[in-house]
Amino acid sequence: MAKKFTEEDDALLAQLGVEAETRAEPNRTPEQERVIAGFEEIRHFVSEHGHIPGHGEDRDIFERLYAVRLERIRGQADFRALVEPFDHQGTACRAAPWVRDGQGSTG
Repeated sequence: MAKKFTEEDDALLAQLGVEAETRAEPNRTPEQERVIAGFEEIRHFVSEHGHIPGHGEDRDIFERLYAVRLERIRGQADFRALVEPFDHQGTACRAAPWVRDGQGSTG
């Protein structure tokens, strides 16, 4: 467990001429946390398998679930913006062929 920052720590940093920076943790809704966690699973899949999850009966059930999840993230601009800082692979931030005019419909 991390030690809490004390006044003594602050005094030592002041003596060294170092200014402590306070970072605020972003406040996210439970829905946003679920979207981010789901996207992390998709990123792990892409890293492990070398391709974006896809649909099809020949695909593993988890791959198909990730494909649906990715489709929904890509289909909503606010979700794409939410996961963009975590999208080092370019998985969600590029538009999918089925996404038109902000709609995530597949049909």
